[in-house]
Amino acid sequence: MTALAEIGRTLALDYAGVDFGIDPAGNVVVFEANATMAVFPPPEGEQWAYRRPAYDAIVAAMRALIFERAGVAR
Repeated sequence: MTALAEIGRTLALDYAGVDFGIDPAGNVVVFEANATMAVFPPPEGEQWAYRRPAYDAIVAAMRALIFERAGVAR
């Protein structure tokens, strides 16, 4: 989490995505970090249910960011 927080501070963007993995030694290995990451809803089916909470949280955070930047009260 410390490494990911530092990536966020370094990118200094309101919205960004990081595609990463963890190597056998526990180090964060970044494959991609940029402001153009797309997030798609998980497909239907119980096998994808684990992705729904993360997707919902991302969508809620993006909506909140847009409203905040637009100066619109929710």
